[in-house]
Amino acid sequence: MRMDFNGTDGISLDSGSATVRVPGSGTKRVKVPMTNPGQADKVSDCVVVSVN
Repeated sequence: MRMDFNGTDGISLDSGSATVRVPGSGTKRVKVPMTNPGQADKVSDCVVVSVN
């Protein structure tokens, strides 16, 4: 999965990705690391961009 980390203006500050396997109809909690964690204090929300 790929995720964007957005600032208060809705513009992407950073992105990250993680790989996880989930069985059909299942759920799983995933930690997606930022590429540049130095931007973490400016992030207001996260958006899943793609799931492959």
